[in-house]
Amino acid sequence: MLVDTPVSVHFTPVYVPITRGILNICRGFLTQSISREELLGLYRNYYNFHPFIQVYDLPKEHPASWQYKPYPWVSAIAGANYCHIGLDVDNERNSVVVFSTLDSLGKGGAQVGVENMNILFGLERTAGLTRRGLHPN
Repeated sequence: MLVDTPVSVHFTPVYVPITRGILNICRGFLTQSISREELLGLYRNYYNFHPFIQVYDLPKEHPASWQYKPYPWVSAIAGANYCHIGLDVDNERNSVVVFSTLDSLGKGGAQVGVENMNILFGLERTAGLTRRGLHPN
């Protein structure tokens, strides 16, 4: 989707003592309101033909004190060529919060090289990339 006005996004990479992986938190500020369901629809539609992107659409548990189901976690993508995206709408601050995780050794480097080679040589984009790699301890 293209916009005619400047877009303001706050990007927050998160450092935690883990073996591999990256968690990013991005906050975008809305000019008009949107529901979480509408936003999920936009993301699912945009990433529909991207085989290594998974948009989390698990529902929030409203009585729970800590909401974790709708958001990805780094351990779920370790050794994989996937990027997981979770999102929410913060109505109080009129913003969208997007969480994404990827394996910094896989999707961040080695596996993306294989994916690019597959495309360059006319191979199936997913060739050799649908299985998990080893996870170092």
